[in-house]
Amino acid sequence: MSAATNPSKEVPSHSFPNVLTLSPAAVLVPQRQWTPAATSIRVTVQPPIRFSVNGSGYVALSEAVAGRLNELEHGTEPAFSDSSHKKSFRLEMTVRDSTKEARSITVAKLAKKIGEEMKRFIERNSPIELQDLQWKVGEGHITLDRLLLVEVQHVSDGSIQPVLKVLTS
Repeated sequence: MSAATNPSKEVPSHSFPNVLTLSPAAVLVPQRQWTPAATSIRVTVQPPIRFSVNGSGYVALSEAVAGRLNELEHGTEPAFSDSSHKKSFRLEMTVRDSTKEARSITVAKLAKKIGEEMKRFIERNSPIELQDLQWKVGEGHITLDRLLLVEVQHVSDGSIQPVLKVLTS
């Protein structure tokens, strides 16, 4: 039985080696770490932003989208120490407050924005037929209420990539 079908085993973390097995009923969503095509793009190594509610090691994206983040650890702290660049992941998600002063959004707001982007991703991609139904998104498959945000990795100075798990039961 493969790790993808056996929830007691961790899916290889691809290029996310620091992500621990947080729940025997959830597996990592497989993805390759994004790397810039241009070799001249600067990458400053920064620690990942970890998400945890009451010590769980994750935040449910459905809770983030609903704004129920009062128990999110470090939720009111700035998500980024350098807010001079727009941060984005695949869909060019802006992660700065919409004020004239460039300051980082909070960790809680980042979780909510990622949840909103994943909700749109699921809506756009649910009609797509896949041979491997394990990773199909939409009603009866992977929905927002089954996705957990574990952490966000800095993959370049202007790009972040969320590390997600999907509940298997």
